[in-house]
Amino acid sequence: MNKLLIKNASVVTNDTVLTATSVLVCNSKILQISPHIECADATVIDAQGKVLLPGFIDVHTHGGVGVDFMNADPLGNTKVAEFFATKGTTSFLATTLTSSKENLIKALKAVGDAQEMEHKGAEIIGVHMEGPFFNLDYKGAQNPDFISNPTIEDIKDYIAVKPNLIKMMSLAPEQEGALEAIEYMTNRGIICSAGHSGATYCQVCAAVKNGLTHATHTFNGMSPLHHREPGMVGAIMLEDKIYAEAIFDAIHLNPKIVELLIKVKGIDKVILITDSMQAVGLEDGRYDLGGLEVDVKDGAARLLDGTLAGSCLTMDKALQNTVKYLELPLWDIAKLMSRNAASELGINKGEIKVGLDADMVLIDNKFSITNTIVAGIEVYTHVTQK
Repeated sequence: MNKLLIKNASVVTNDTVLTATSVLVCNSKILQISPHIECADATVIDAQGKVLLPGFIDVHTHGGVGVDFMNADPLGNTKVAEFFATKGTTSFLATTLTSSKENLIKALKAVGDAQEMEHKGAEIIGVHMEGPFFNLDYKGAQNPDFISNPTIEDIKDYIAVKPNLIKMMSLAPEQEGALEAIEYMTNRGIICSAGHSGATYCQVCAAVKNGLTHATHTFNGMSPLHHREPGMVGAIMLEDKIYAEAIFDAIHLNPKIVELLIKVKGIDKVILITDSMQAVGLEDGRYDLGGLEVDVKDGAARLLDGTLAGSCLTMDKALQNTVKYLELPLWDIAKLMSRNAASELGINKGEIKVGLDADMVLIDNKFSITNTIVAGIEVYTHVTQK
C-alpha cells in the first residue's frame, strides 16, 4: 500500500486556502485533508508553507522538447509527458494536427501505445484531434493540403484505433457533414469543439443543439465578434454549454481579452491551455509543426508567413501570467487550470478533495513548480543548484 503525506501546506480547495494543512494519499487517491495527520508508514513531503494546487490539466498541446505528437513514437510521447510534469502538468490530451488519414492513424496508435508504458511524468489521458475537418479560410497553422469535410466513415476509422482514446475533436461546424459528425461523436462520448472556422452565430448554435460543447483557442482561428454578425466569438460568449479554451501566453491574447472572456463566460467555463509545440523547452530556431516550418523567436512560434503556429507556453507560465495580469483568488485560478477541464472531461481529477486522484503540485512564492505528484507518486522535485 503506497502512502504519501504532504505536511505543512497551504492547500487550495474549491473555494478557499487551508493554511498549515496536511494531505494524506493512499494508493493514488486523496484519503484525508486535515491540519494534523500522522502516518508512520507514509513517505513525507514537508511543504514548509508552500501552496499545494491541483495538478494542471492541458487539453490542447502538440508536444515539446523536440517532440511533435504527429511524428513521435511511444517513447517520444512519454518523454514529453515527463517534461510536462516539471511544469506542473499532471495530465493532458496529446493533440494532433491536420494531416493525411494514414499519418493521423499512425499518430493515434503511438499515443495509445504510450498510454500503456510506465514513465515518471504526466498522465496521457487521451487525444484531442485538432482537424482535419476545418474551413480552409481559417486554416491558421493547419496544413491546407489535408483539410477536408467530415465523414462518419473517417471518424469510425479514427475511433477504431483504440477504444476511448479520442477524447476531443476540433472541427468547423459550418462545413458539410459537420452537424451529423458532431451528433455521432457526442453520442460516443467524444467532446466536439468549434475551431478554425468561419461559422456564423446561428451555425454555432445549431452545432450546440447537436452536442458541441467546446471552443478551440478562443478568438484565434475563428470568425470574430461583429455588431451585425456575432460570429463564433459571439456564440461562444453567449452559449452556456460551451467551454472556452484560452492560450494565456500574452501573445495570442491580450490579457484584457482573457479578463473579458472570464467575466462574460464565468470562471467555471474557461479552460487555460498551452497549444504548445515541439520547441517548448528548447532554444529559438526553426522547427516543424505537423509538417509546416515554424520559426521560434523570443517565445513566439510563427509560420514563415508570420501566422502564429502553436505556442511556446507551459502551464506553469500560464499560472504566472494569470497571477500577473488578473486579480483572481488561487481557488479560481485552479478552476481555470484544473477543475474546469476535469469537469468537462468527466475525470476524477481537478481538485484537492477526498476521494479524487492525487494529482497535485507544490509552488513556491514565485509561482514556480517545486514538486509534482501524479497518482500519488512524486514524479518531479526541483533541485536547487549550488
